[in-house]
Amino acid sequence: MPILQNTASAPAPDRRLRFQSRLLSVFFLTLFALLALLAVLMVGAFLLRIGSMAAMAGAGFAFNFPYEPDPWTAGVVPISDFAVGQSLLITLMLSIRLLPGLFILWNLHLLFGLYAGGSVFGAANARQVRLIAFALLAYALVPVVTHATLYLAHISAYAFAWEIRQLDALVAGLVLLTVARVMLFGHEIERDREGFV
Repeated sequence: MPILQNTASAPAPDRRLRFQSRLLSVFFLTLFALLALLAVLMVGAFLLRIGSMAAMAGAGFAFNFPYEPDPWTAGVVPISDFAVGQSLLITLMLSIRLLPGLFILWNLHLLFGLYAGGSVFGAANARQVRLIAFALLAYALVPVVTHATLYLAHISAYAFAWEIRQLDALVAGLVLLTVARVMLFGHEIERDREGFV
């Protein structure tokens, strides 16, 4: 009796799921492009020391866009009031703060692109979910580092600041790390099943 190898592949997602995934992929790409443009404008205003557009407000960054004349209130320090070295450090910290959000949107675009292409439970999907999880963890933890850095540089009066959205990102990141591991485990089971003799 001949030995048959099971060559059945995982079922492909239906057309509706693929269409919705394509729409979401485009949506996240659009959000990424808009946030990237805003990030360039913000970082540019801080880097060029445009005090009417960029400032430090307490423990945060303030950006006057769309532009309004004389936007700053008491306690807000325009970037042009800082020394050049301080403003460069502020710009670097702002750039670091913006990166996780951009990375999350880009990888969501890629993940839904995989779904739109018919891949749902593959290793590439699990890798994208894991990257999004790490970016969410960075989104939660990077502000801790930037606050401490600005405090040590005598730029901010706050050594530590925590917002509820950081806790949300931390929890979501930890959950997604577990989901990525489950997806990889399921992918390994599927590969074993397909190679079963």
